[in-house]
Amino acid sequence: MLLVPVSVTKDNVAETVIADGFRTWAEICIGDFAQYCPADAMMEATGDASATMEATADMSATMEATADMAATPDMAATMEATMEATAAQ
Repeated sequence: MLLVPVSVTKDNVAETVIADGFRTWAEICIGDFAQYCPADAMMEATGDASATMEATADMSATMEATADMAATPDMAATMEATMEATAAQ
């Protein structure tokens, strides 16, 4: 089954990535990305410490896989690159 590409932005991350089950707030709202998360998502993300720790390990592996990508202040581009790297694993 092929997925239809969708641009992910800070305005639609809840309706795309989260709602479709690709990632949870706990997986996204960590480290440098936490500053971009809505307050209610941060409560959900930090509610389960073990899930947060597991998500951190998974995200670290994903970020390692994308280490050759140029750093960008644009969250949408960063998230899209991260999702592509995760899908390739």
